[in-house]
Amino acid sequence: MKMRSNLTLLLLLLALLGGSLQAATMDYKVKALGLEVVSLRISKEPKSLSIFVKSLIQNKIFPYVDNSYRINYDANYFPSTTERKVINKKTNCNYYTRYNYAAGSAQMTTSDKQNQRYSINRHTRELFSLIMMFCDGKGKAGTYELDANGSMWKARAKYLGTSKISTKAGDFQTQGWSFSFSSETHTKPPYVDTLTHNIFSPKNKTEFWVDNKGTLVKAKVTRGLLSASWELVSVSP
Repeated sequence: MKMRSNLTLLLLLLALLGGSLQAATMDYKVKALGLEVVSLRISKEPKSLSIFVKSLIQNKIFPYVDNSYRINYDANYFPSTTERKVINKKTNCNYYTRYNYAAGSAQMTTSDKQNQRYSINRHTRELFSLIMMFCDGKGKAGTYELDANGSMWKARAKYLGTSKISTKAGDFQTQGWSFSFSSETHTKPPYVDTLTHNIFSPKNKTEFWVDNKGTLVKAKVTRGLLSASWELVSVSP
């Protein structure tokens, strides 16, 4: 059961990383234990991003997932709204969050009539918009404040250097970054989004590589002895 849970977290985290691309449509295959287990499609428009994640196989180790996400953000990569549709064995629900930086708060509303208002500050982002900033070449090493479904976390970014990476979509010259996460005030959210809720763990080691056009070329997530990676299959304008 623990192995299944850890693998699920790793696979879904990879889908999150895919949300950091310039205007284009990208297709990926997420791999774990030598198997292609999840398909990932990302469509990016100016200041918005749509992500689609769906299982390719389903068993006790790799449970079913069918999630979609849309994030709208400003020129400084601060989110204005996020929408999440989460479908898995335990959940089938939509989640909508609106950020109000002037009021220092965010309002989360769900399709099953749950509501939550919580405090943010002027530096608060969410993970999709943060990774977008790095893929657009505007991120720097340092610590960033993040909203994880109403729980406040910090992400520490570290530069990894350059690397030439070959994929099915071609060869890319990339820059690498790593993220580590921590929280002194984490509390259990009112719902469990199997993507974003489970990403924020001090046990995860996350690395990703992006080229100078903003294409997220490669990602790897390690949790204990388990790891998962995904490959870029195609890129279309």
